[in-house]
Amino acid sequence: MRKPNGFGSIKKLSGNRRRPYVYVISRQDGKREAVAYFTNQTEAEIFQIEYVKEHHHRSLPGHKITFAELFYRWLPVHFRSSCKSNRMRKSNRFCIVYVQQSPWLPADK
Repeated sequence: MRKPNGFGSIKKLSGNRRRPYVYVISRQDGKREAVAYFTNQTEAEIFQIEYVKEHHHRSLPGHKITFAELFYRWLPVHFRSSCKSNRMRKSNRFCIVYVQQSPWLPADK
């Protein structure tokens, strides 16, 4: 079965080796990097799944997220990181209140 993009790959190296299976990922610059070596393919697949869970922090492919959900997850993080002065904090507080009262958002928020 094929794995999704960005999942990395498991390869069997040639020759007589103690650990012939390698888990390989692609770096941001396009080069491939060996992460770990394994004695059998099952161990490599278990490690691959754990590695992706720990390092990618993405939702599952079947999960549908709305733009409103994404916006409400992003908004507090953005305002916390962009508050450099007292003036900006006041304007950000006003913006949060304004967005929460806006009529185009779902009723459950």
